[in-house]
Amino acid sequence: MSYKIDNPPTQKVSKPNVEHIFTDEEGFVRYQLSNFKCVFPFLNSPVQGKPFLYQIYWYINGDVVYVTEPVKKEDATQLYLNEKNGLTKMGIRVCIFVVVEMIE
Repeated sequence: MSYKIDNPPTQKVSKPNVEHIFTDEEGFVRYQLSNFKCVFPFLNSPVQGKPFLYQIYWYINGDVVYVTEPVKKEDATQLYLNEKNGLTKMGIRVCIFVVVEMIE
């Protein structure tokens, strides 16, 4: 993880992992969307009322294909990689980089 704040948290965290999940989507017909999910421990903010924001850099075969907007942990489903934002095929190597910042 990388931190974009003056005083980074001192909490110990484990290395982020990538998991594959399916989500049910509504459209003309119901379908399942194939998603890659970045799994990492969310941090406790040391400042009341200033939560951390999380931004994920998604890499496929070594190239950045998608960078999420910074979101709060409550909106973590917006951090998925899927065919709506950069996933074009399967049989790939997926890597992630997590950036943490505090709302100012």
